[in-house]
Amino acid sequence: EDEQGWSETSMMLDNLCKHLGLSLFDRQLLLLCVGMELDNELPGLCSAITQQQQPTLALALILFDGHYSTLASIAPLRYYHLLEVKEDHLNLTRRSLVISPWTLFYLIAAHDIDPLLEPVLQGVPLLEPLLASHQEQAERLCKAWHNRRDEASVTQLVVTADDDQRQVVALAALDTQRPVYELNLFHLPLGNEELTQYRRLLEREILTRQCLILVDCQRLQTGGEADGSLYPLRAWLDRLVRELPHACVLSAREPVVLPVARVHYQHLSALPQAEQVQLWQHCLADAVNAETREPATDNEVALTTTLQNLSAQFKLSDRQVRGIASRALHNAADDAQRLEQRLWQYSREQCRQHLQGLAQVIGPTAISWDDLILPEVEAGTLKAIVSQVRQRQRVYQQWGFARQVPYGLGISALFAGGSGTGKTMAARIIAARLQLDLYHVDLSSVVDKYIGETEKKLDKVFQAAQDSGAVLLFDEADALFGKRSKVQDARDRYANMGISFLLQRMESYSGLSILTTNLRSAMDDAFLRRLRFIVQFPFPDEAEREKIWQRMLPADAPKAAIDYAKLARLSLAGGSIRNIAMQAAFIAADADKPIGMPQLLAAVRQEYIKAEKTLDEKLVRDWS
Repeated sequence: EDEQGWSETSMMLDNLCKHLGLSLFDRQLLLLCVGMELDNELPGLCSAITQQQQPTLALALILFDGHYSTLASIAPLRYYHLLEVKEDHLNLTRRSLVISPWTLFYLIAAHDIDPLLEPVLQGVPLLEPLLASHQEQAERLCKAWHNRRDEASVTQLVVTADDDQRQVVALAALDTQRPVYELNLFHLPLGNEELTQYRRLLEREILTRQCLILVDCQRLQTGGEADGSLYPLRAWLDRLVRELPHACVLSAREPVVLPVARVHYQHLSALPQAEQVQLWQHCLADAVNAETREPATDNEVALTTTLQNLSAQFKLSDRQVRGIASRALHNAADDAQRLEQRLWQYSREQCRQHLQGLAQVIGPTAISWDDLILPEVEAGTLKAIVSQVRQRQRVYQQWGFARQVPYGLGISALFAGGSGTGKTMAARIIAARLQLDLYHVDLSSVVDKYIGETEKKLDKVFQAAQDSGAVLLFDEADALFGKRSKVQDARDRYANMGISFLLQRMESYSGLSILTTNLRSAMDDAFLRRLRFIVQFPFPDEAEREKIWQRMLPADAPKAAIDYAKLARLSLAGGSIRNIAMQAAFIAADADKPIGMPQLLAAVRQEYIKAEKTLDEKLVRDWS
């Protein structure tokens, strides 16, 4: 049994020497230190020769043919942290040598990743099902590796989703039977000494395991460029890929430029809709009847429809689909209807991004068409917008219109009307009907005086909304749009470029984008022609105002006798009516009374003062 153990250790020692470039003397010194851990008689033998029970360089030089340089800091034994040199003697040759825990466990075939690397280095498993697009991309990657095997260049996968690269690299590694580990730069320190230690330990893992390292480079693209705080990390990564180019695969959403290393780029596209559905079905295979373990026919059909709608609406990666499915199954139990609701909710939340002041993200709210008082024609147009968003996948893809007219497929609308006429509420209702987030963008805060900055901000909004197909509401479009300016100088030319950029992005955006304006006549007809829908929000007439007043006072609120016809006499838009109703409620609550005409009158007077308008006392003299 001992002979078998030493045979195994000898074999692992051969591998270590081969992969890390150890000399015969290095091997003998390592074996001496291993023996100290495994043979109880060895300390006494060492003491008999050097009067020290621990192995030392002096002892090794007596026993074997070697040189002092074997313990140099750049020599393999210390570079890869295979041995530890104790500070127990002034003379280097007399210092005790101890084998590192990692080396010991490696040599007795019980090795694992160094504990220091565990937070940053994780194994990448190959998951079922194997999707056709992943296999195709893996074949391209293998071909690139084969064609460039003699070049000192590193591969970078430019990804649409942040985790499909894991499956692609794991598939590509099957051909060479190499394990794959992912290195996350987010968890690395930024101190130079610590980074050096991490790099050497990582090189040791790569060489001894003969593995591939997938490096998540997102940290290099999340700031720190201006002040140079990420420079040590870039230099560290560049050194790693220069040392071991064929063992590293980089991944990020944008190409990463390294100071020295040559990089070969391969772009990975998002999962096609059909494969998303296939993956959803695989992950939800257990969503069946608890007793029969077979899906009920109606539930199966409904779930299939939901999965198709999910895949059409959200651009989700492999890992996102698996995570959402697992979470929804856990939280929805055996309720098929709840499962469908959870899948949609979690998918929307997964794709939601915050835009640091550029947009307010508003989730679906409990409002309906009944909350919006509009003429029948305009209300019908709003419902037509919802219908087109829901049916765009069928019309564009299944019916082939995307192939017939491959441009201008984005659904865009202009909501025009005075303040308080319901433009923003209409956008919120549409988002609620579609169960999508609403990204509310105030264009007056996005427009920048510096050339090109407006376009950058707008592009950031569209990029953030792309994966979820959220409804984009660009408020105060008058800040950017207007009669096309005559190009008299560079500022005029770039202003028109900003307008054209927004319209172009709206046309290419896969979801719905809405512009609002208080004055349609101020907008250039050439711009209006590029919008699919234009909805005019008229100032409400007296009958419509009466309905708005009735909607604004909740059924649960305590009310005295209220004459809605008298309230409707006031020429107010819906926004002002909402403000007055809220103000009256607080006045009534403070007086511990129900909401009545006196409280509403007091609120009306406050609203008119705020708006710097004169109230016609004839309209309110019979309020009591």
